[in-house]
Amino acid sequence: YGDHRDLHLSLRRQRQMCIRDRNTLEHLVIFLPSLWLFSFAVDPIWASIIGILWPIGRLIYAYGYYQKAEKRVLGLYISFPPIYVFVLGSLIGFLIQVF
Repeated sequence: YGDHRDLHLSLRRQRQMCIRDRNTLEHLVIFLPSLWLFSFAVDPIWASIIGILWPIGRLIYAYGYYQKAEKRVLGLYISFPPIYVFVLGSLIGFLIQVF
């Protein structure tokens, strides 16, 4: 790096990438088990249809975060609902099976 400002920008970009990747891993811990439970309790076809939204949302999140941190909101709005649907759908599906 010829200038210390270039180093600062590089470190800032690296920090953003680490935060973005860590955030996706944190969501993956919730997404995968809820996807599996939903496919078992409700239907695997519906799980795959709803589940395709999550990686699309995460890609939009990563691209938005790469551009500017404030642009990541659309990706979050797309990737959160499948997780909520999977968790609630799994609970309801298992309750219906038990009772």
